[in-house]
Amino acid sequence: MSNLKKLKFKKLSFAFLLFIGCSHFNSDTLVINDPDEIIMDYFKAIEHHDYKVIVQLYGGDYDIFIDFNPNVDPKDKEALIKSYLINQSIPLRLQDIHDKSIISKDEIIYKVSFLDTQNNKPFRNGIVLSFSVKKIDGMYRVMRKPPYLH
Repeated sequence: MSNLKKLKFKKLSFAFLLFIGCSHFNSDTLVINDPDEIIMDYFKAIEHHDYKVIVQLYGGDYDIFIDFNPNVDPKDKEALIKSYLINQSIPLRLQDIHDKSIISKDEIIYKVSFLDTQNNKPFRNGIVLSFSVKKIDGMYRVMRKPPYLH
């Protein structure tokens, strides 16, 4: 990525983060055809524990949620997500979007970092994680589960 593109992307990332941080999250206004909005809504839903929205935006496998939560009905996706976030996750907020790679018209990979809001420190010393957003059945969905403790 050229320096000019990086600068433009950093400005765009900052604008997204500023907008999201200053606005109240409204799960009734999800934008299903914009991957940038999907990734931001997903992280905001995680931060606000909006399990219904997380289920709408998550497109990955539920096996790990079932494994972490053997006492939860495996068909109840909201309950699986809720139990996972309460028991396996830590309070995180999106800190930065470091990169966006367009793989195809139906897949984008975002490289992001998080802030551990409990300790007000970068999550895992600022580790950058990749989150794929893919178009599935006409809607973009995030393919990676929320970060967890272990």
